[in-house]
Amino acid sequence: MKNKPILPWALVILLGLALIFVLIRQNQPAAVSQLSTSTPTVPIPVQPSPGRSVSSPAQTTTPGGEELPPTPSSPLPALTATNPPPAETPSTTPTTPAMTGIQPLAAPPIPINIIDHRAAALFDQIPPEYLREAEKIRMVFFDRSVGWNISSGLDCLAAPSWAASPSHCRRYFTSQVVCAAPSDQVKTYTNRDSVVPAAIRFPGGNDRSNIEFVLSEGAYWYEELQYFLNQVPQYADRQIITYGHNYLQVTNASDIADVYFDPNYAGPNLYELAALEEQYPEKTFVYWTTSLARNIGSDVSRRFNDQMRTWARANNRILFDLADILSHTTDGQACLSDSGNPVICCEYTTESEGGHLGAVSAGKLQAAKAMWVMLAQLAGWQPIQP
Repeated sequence: MKNKPILPWALVILLGLALIFVLIRQNQPAAVSQLSTSTPTVPIPVQPSPGRSVSSPAQTTTPGGEELPPTPSSPLPALTATNPPPAETPSTTPTTPAMTGIQPLAAPPIPINIIDHRAAALFDQIPPEYLREAEKIRMVFFDRSVGWNISSGLDCLAAPSWAASPSHCRRYFTSQVVCAAPSDQVKTYTNRDSVVPAAIRFPGGNDRSNIEFVLSEGAYWYEELQYFLNQVPQYADRQIITYGHNYLQVTNASDIADVYFDPNYAGPNLYELAALEEQYPEKTFVYWTTSLARNIGSDVSRRFNDQMRTWARANNRILFDLADILSHTTDGQACLSDSGNPVICCEYTTESEGGHLGAVSAGKLQAAKAMWVMLAQLAGWQPIQP
């Protein structure tokens, strides 16, 4: 028998061993790398600190797309430290957040508990030191378009001076006050005018950066009220939280005067508003009467506002009586409809039926001045009763 050659088979075996060796060398680094890598960490979602809500983005436009007044860029005085202190042994002693200004705020009733048309006349009497303390109070107020007008009035008083204020702060009638005045009977005054009406004069320099206006949402009064109730937790760092109804909620078709003060009413009303005081006992809540229009003056607006005044007096609450402010001229004369109900005075609006305060400046300035009188009292000022 003829022997088979051994060499080819030996080569095949050697080549196979070499191939196995190469494969092992190629796979070994990957295996080592995998073993030396730590187990991947699953990301942990960041939770807000206890007791601190996550703020929503600030609203910058109205529902109709109009731009809202810009949020003040200057920093507000903090109620608590924003940066954590160095680590130290925890203390079991409860701490109170540091506050700025004269603290705590004066407990209601303040010397003048009802802020009505007489309050605006006290604005020029506020001592400078109490104005500075009032500027430190953190306040938020909710309203619709008239509230926006009042916020613009606060902007006017914040200008360095009357002459340096925006033009919308210096608009008034060219001669006598005319109801539903056409545009040619209204002008913007400047320091070049020899006579500037007293109704639109002011010194300026009142920092309003701690007073925030929020545009309310809702088609009906109870929807706006519910919106406010839902929003309050987002403003828990404010010292004053307040809300006002607008003149569209007190037409003769509204039921607000019938059910707002009814403890048996099934929907939200004054009792839900007052209950916030129990939820936030360290806050000051201010109640409002409504804004008014040239055609509202209604029986409903009169009844609602009278009930609000009676309730505030009986319960020692602070009332920002906007209806009284707007239904009295700057020299104190009452403005009434043909039926005898209070209406907004002609010197505060050029509208024939509405009640916006933008075309002439006196109304928003009156309301803004009255607001500063209220804040100065909460900062400790005790004015002489008018």
